[in-house]
Amino acid sequence: SLREQVVLSMLKPPGARVDPRHVVRVGDTWEVLRCAVIYGANASGKSNLVNALSTFRGLVTDGVRPEMALPAQPFLLDGVHDTQPTRFELEVLLDGRRHSYGLEFTREKVVREWLYRAGDDAEEMLFTRGPDAAGEATVITLGEAVTADPTRRQFLSFVATGTRDNQPFLTECGERKAAELTPVLQWLRGNPTVLLPQALYPGLTRWLADDETRAWVEAKLGAWDTGVAGIELQQEPLAEGLEADEPREVRRDAGGVWQRRVRFRHGPAGSPTLSWSEESDGTRRLMHLLPVLRDAATHDPAPALFVIDELDRSLHTTLTRRFVEAFLEGCAHAHSQAQLIFTTHDTNLLNGRLLPPASIWFVEKNHAGATQLYALSEFPDAQVDHLLEHLEDGYLQGRFGAIPFIASRDQLAWRLPRDAA
Repeated sequence: SLREQVVLSMLKPPGARVDPRHVVRVGDTWEVLRCAVIYGANASGKSNLVNALSTFRGLVTDGVRPEMALPAQPFLLDGVHDTQPTRFELEVLLDGRRHSYGLEFTREKVVREWLYRAGDDAEEMLFTRGPDAAGEATVITLGEAVTADPTRRQFLSFVATGTRDNQPFLTECGERKAAELTPVLQWLRGNPTVLLPQALYPGLTRWLADDETRAWVEAKLGAWDTGVAGIELQQEPLAEGLEADEPREVRRDAGGVWQRRVRFRHGPAGSPTLSWSEESDGTRRLMHLLPVLRDAATHDPAPALFVIDELDRSLHTTLTRRFVEAFLEGCAHAHSQAQLIFTTHDTNLLNGRLLPPASIWFVEKNHAGATQLYALSEFPDAQVDHLLEHLEDGYLQGRFGAIPFIASRDQLAWRLPRDAA
């Protein structure tokens, strides 16, 4: 559903009043937001934004085989853009310096690619990739800032010459150990951690095998009133017929092939345990979200990005709010540079206190069915300030768009509550 370029910026808007716990400071120059929440009607494109991040990361970190098509998914509703290149661009701060990496591709080949880095006085070009003067062949040009070593430049030129049309040059640099060009690739190999509504947290069972981590999870589940008193890992011979969404770790030793499964205990030690499928949907959802809190609070100093689609899936609104609060508290306590982007339909988070207006985004489809992304901070300050204590009401009555209009515009007219008049 993405046709025109959309931009999600985590930079704190100039002049925005933001509580320090919502800001990550990088050196003396940069202030980036800790969280971004994205609201929108069903089928507006929220999940497409998350899937775009996941697709971009997967392409750059894994590449494609020579016979494979690139994962281009163009806008399909106008009959014009189905042959146009798909474009991604990422800006990330690494070691206090802004890096900008971009990629344009069709299903057949990479059309353009570029990597820039902020220098002392100006932006430095590390490499560019694009059509030659005749518009026929693709040329990769190395910048002077990459390295002054002639031997290394010769090696990088060799890597560039050997890069296939359907392979990102940055991916090829990673495979050929071209360290001069891979800091962004190294970051992408661990970021973003994307959690879809029904996705498993990678390595959940192995993560729970650590006694200290498991005790922390048990404490959180108890404090959040799930009824779970303990988590146990059960080892048994590998069997068929397990549910696809059940986390498990498969191990092989001299005795055969074993699987380790998660069991939930609701009583004292020795009580019967429940299997994954017997536990509630809400508790299972928390089991995939809690590693985000643990990882964010222990990820210092490396920056980490977590992206969650439908954070509120199977969760009571109190738990959704508590999760965001716990993320902010954990990061502040550990001085972590972790960031969280999530989509949700839970409007109770729009209370003017949990998240600042600068962290609130909306997705809406235009008349052509194309997804548009815009921030609450783009609205006039006077309007936002006037509604700050009533953002939920304002959003639900259509003041910011990005809702399903299932009533007439007259019925959706905005009226201030009496106590705020």
